[in-house]
Amino acid sequence: MLARAEGVSTAPTDGVVAAIESGAIILETAEGRVRVGLGAPYVDRSGPDNQWWSDVATGERVVEGQVLAHAPDVVLDPETGNPNSPWG
Repeated sequence: MLARAEGVSTAPTDGVVAAIESGAIILETAEGRVRVGLGAPYVDRSGPDNQWWSDVATGERVVEGQVLAHAPDVVLDPETGNPNSPWG
């Protein structure tokens, strides 16, 4: 639950991935372009890696609720795609 709530960005609606930028994935939807933010901002210091990992590619068709990107401490189940936290 925590991983789904706090550790992933999901598609708010069906669309096509138009661009992948630092800190956002841009979707082209029936309503126009939608910017989906990704996690915490980059912090230039020693410490935990807060750069989120993209799980989609430019040009890929996505559906509402599909995981677009996840935090480094979230593991996606290879069979279901469901996000899991290593802490349970």
